[in-house]
Amino acid sequence: MYTGLDEEAVESIEESGVDPTLPLIELLAAAFDAAARIDPAREPAIRFEAHAA
Repeated sequence: MYTGLDEEAVESIEESGVDPTLPLIELLAAAFDAAARIDPAREPAIRFEAHAA
């Protein structure tokens, strides 16, 4: 997975030390080759779903 983020930034995301901005969510979804689903009524509110094969 390539995000263009350095190791420190990835660690901060993993530790919930970064607010999930839309550009960050889009970057991660692209790196996962997935779609981002945002639904504040569910937990977790942000999910990544793999694209259909």
